[in-house]
Amino acid sequence: MERMQSDPPSADDLRLAKSFSAGRFVLGLETAPAIAASLVDLDVYDLPPDSLDTYRTRVQKVTQDDVAAQARRLLGGDGILAREAGVAILRGVRAPAGLAHRAVEPVD
Repeated sequence: MERMQSDPPSADDLRLAKSFSAGRFVLGLETAPAIAASLVDLDVYDLPPDSLDTYRTRVQKVTQDDVAAQARRLLGGDGILAREAGVAILRGVRAPAGLAHRAVEPVD
């Protein structure tokens, strides 16, 4: 995790991660209940109404520099609360609409 702050993923790793994220998002919206839950997420997390429509485009725009900058911002200090199945649960980060994330209370 510390390495991500100074050494962003390779171009190929980032391409694969973006492809996976965009594909998973689409597959996560295959059923009516999943779509309904995603629409509720828009309201719960106060996201823009077009968030579901623009998600894949926004993912594809992420650069290696963006990843390194976010890693420095989010992973520096004590920002990590927990890890579950390889996914860091971060303080103050909203769960993207349409993805299953558990709500995590801040740890003091």
